[in-house]
Amino acid sequence: APTIAEAVVRLGRSLLDAANRGEQFAEGERSLREGMTLAAEVGDNRLLAKTASHLFVVLAYQQRRIQEADAMLPMVEGLVTLAGNDIEQRLEVLMGRGMILSQRRKFPEAIAAFEQAIELSPRAHSDYRGYGAYASGDIGKIDLELRRYADAVPRFQAELDGIRKEVGQRHPRVV
Repeated sequence: APTIAEAVVRLGRSLLDAANRGEQFAEGERSLREGMTLAAEVGDNRLLAKTASHLFVVLAYQQRRIQEADAMLPMVEGLVTLAGNDIEQRLEVLMGRGMILSQRRKFPEAIAAFEQAIELSPRAHSDYRGYGAYASGDIGKIDLELRRYADAVPRFQAELDGIRKEVGQRHPRVV
């Protein structure tokens, strides 16, 4: 059962990573939700928290399904805390929370969440280090929204520099 739970979660993450249509997103999301149930059934709090935080950031940050993500936030924060506050999971929570707050135009709180992600991201041991760059860009977008153009420019430059550092000069995201 633990192996099946892990496999279902990996399948869901892979489906979401490769998705380019609504049905594919829905299939990946269903797999992650099933993986959460299986992880809970086998008592794997680490896998449950990892899956919940990933689903949360997909809903909040990538798909902008703000109401669903906001309803999920307290549960995800509790699961991440219960499982030991893994850096990558905490980054997903911060990025999702920042996006929820930003979409609700609670800009000071959104900036605080994104700044926490910037501070935490260098301690991640995977491509999650790039979340700091994206968080900087998200603050830049808020600065644009607030017409603080002089503040936005260095934020976008920090985003570009961070992405270059993580993926290299020739990556499409840099272009």
